[in-house]
Amino acid sequence: MWCAYVFAAIALVSLPSAIQSGVSALVAWLAQTFLQLVLLSVIMVGQKVAAAASDKQALQTYKDAEALLKLQDEMRKLIEINNALTEAIHRAVLEMRTSATGQPPATGESRPQPK
Repeated sequence: MWCAYVFAAIALVSLPSAIQSGVSALVAWLAQTFLQLVLLSVIMVGQKVAAAASDKQALQTYKDAEALLKLQDEMRKLIEINNALTEAIHRAVLEMRTSATGQPPATGESRPQPK
């Protein structure tokens, strides 16, 4: 931002001669000298601030995605454990029925084994 102040000071050096030359020279000075020098610096500072905010947002999005990926992996592991326990319970129930009745389970009661 200090660059904008320096450019404004440089532009203001030629202001007295632009005022003495008349309205058209003053308008030309304002458009060609002051606005171009000062606003260019201000725009550059604004772009730098916007880029920093964008980088911060991108980093936060990356961190959020990493956290979601870890959570999803933990959920997948828990589901695998749940499926294995459910299959073990199902086999145990079928074995209890077989031992209690002395007959194998009826068709449709057994589940296919996971691969």
